[in-house]
This record gives sequence, structure tokens and C-alpha cells, in this order.
Amino acid sequence: MRAIGSCPALAGHRRARAPALSVAVLLLAACAGGPPPRPPVVVAPADWQAQVEQLAALERWTLAGRVAIRTDADAYSASLHWVQDGPRYTLRLTGPLGRGAVELRGDAAGIVLRTAGDETVTAQDAQELMRTQLGWSLPVAGLRFWVRGIPDPGLAVDGLVFDATGRLRVLEQTGWRIEVERYVEAGSYVLPARLILTSSHASVRMAVNRWTPG
Repeated sequence: MRAIGSCPALAGHRRARAPALSVAVLLLAACAGGPPPRPPVVVAPADWQAQVEQLAALERWTLAGRVAIRTDADAYSASLHWVQDGPRYTLRLTGPLGRGAVELRGDAAGIVLRTAGDETVTAQDAQELMRTQLGWSLPVAGLRFWVRGIPDPGLAVDGLVFDATGRLRVLEQTGWRIEVERYVEAGSYVLPARLILTSSHASVRMAVNRWTPG
């Protein structure tokens, strides 16, 4: 590593008094060989509302990928296949989940959980049903929106951060922090391909291998 003293931009300052902090930062940036990375921004881009409206209108889609869930007690991972058709959805998780494959079906009438042993349990709240039956859960109601890179319109937004391209980078809602690490193009849409969700009781990592809008 080259010593700071060897940087030409600082050569004329060895015997001078310490420069102002802003000047020092600029000189050090010059020695680094390139501009500093652009930080995320909190102010919403001008087209944010247009992004939200476009993605909110995407009510029918299929995604396939993987999910890893960590709680205070244990950790699980599985393949994920999610079909959303308006208010109806089918979410299948297969892999080492502790109880084999799981299928969750939901609509306005309620939620049905089916396990590998062909047991079925019904409820009105998907997250509570998964927690009581499986020992872990996914925030399905909010995740339906978060996985598209937009807030749940029925919940207060506690925080928003955007990346340098104007896409959602961090969202905070109902005790969850959603980080979108990567996006992918799918038809006329730009959708999250890798997300990290964290709360006080669990963390979820989701990697989407394939998006199929419509």
C-alpha cells in the first residue's frame, strides 16, 4: 500500500499546517484513484410514484427461487415457488424445512396450510398459522408487495432509502426492514432478485431465480 506521503496530491502539504477537513477529504480521494461511491439517498426520486403504480398494477405473477429463514431457535432453507393471482396465492416451499414440503394457499376467505403428510390447517392469518404449525413464518401479507419492491399500501411506512438509480434500496414497515440487494428485468418490469428481511425475531434471505409477470 502506498503511504499517504507518497501521493503527489499531498506532496506540497507536508510542511503546511493541517488543511481543513473538506480539503483533506478531497486530497485523499484523489490518492484513492477514483471518485467515492455514490451513497444511497432518502429523498424519493421524481418517478417513485410512477414506479409504485406500475408495480402495484402487477397483480398476477409467478416467481421461483430460494429462501433461507433464521430464527432465535433454528435455521431453515428451501426452494420457493410462488403464484399470485390477484388476492389469491399459492406458496410452495420444498426442502429441509424441518417438516418437509409445505404449501400455503390463501384468498379473501382464509388461509390453508398443507404439510408433506397431507395434513391441512386453516386460519385467517398466514404468519400466525405458520408460526404455530411450523415454528417459523414469513410475513406473507406484506411480502406480497415487498417482493415487487414497493411498500404495503395498508401499512405505515417507517423508512425509505433509494439507490443511485432511483430504485428502492431499503424499506421499513411494521417492524420489518426490507433490503433489496439486486434487481432484474422481467418483461417490461424491473423487479427485486435478492432481498434481505430482518425483524426482532427473524431474518429472511430470498433469492429469485425467475420472475414471470402475468
